[in-house]
Amino acid sequence: MALIVPYGIIMSQPPKRPLISHQIRAARALIRWSAEDLARHSSVSLRTIRRAELAERTTAMTAANDWAVRQAFQLGGVEFTNGDQPGVRLAKAVAARSEQSPGASGQAVAVKAVRGKSAKPSKKKR
Repeated sequence: MALIVPYGIIMSQPPKRPLISHQIRAARALIRWSAEDLARHSSVSLRTIRRAELAERTTAMTAANDWAVRQAFQLGGVEFTNGDQPGVRLAKAVAARSEQSPGASGQAVAVKAVRGKSAKPSKKKR
């Protein structure tokens, strides 16, 4: 059982190291997200994402943005390794799913609909 103290800090969890630029780029590549996808999933601005990825090593992201990016990646199936050499890998559940269905890519195809237009070609009447 975790002890919850004021300001929402949970004492039983070790502090997480801030993400580094290499981890962000590697995690995006691992799950094939564009920077725009990451911005949308994390609710962090695209400019902040790009600035963090261009940093030499440590990012200048706030703790809240770091947490939001980390959560988005974890929901996307990425696991962060923060040992002596920080890195990323697919979470075990995601890796097992991809091994079970080698033919399926797991990505849904979106169909763009235009208001007032049908999918069938129509003949113009004059």
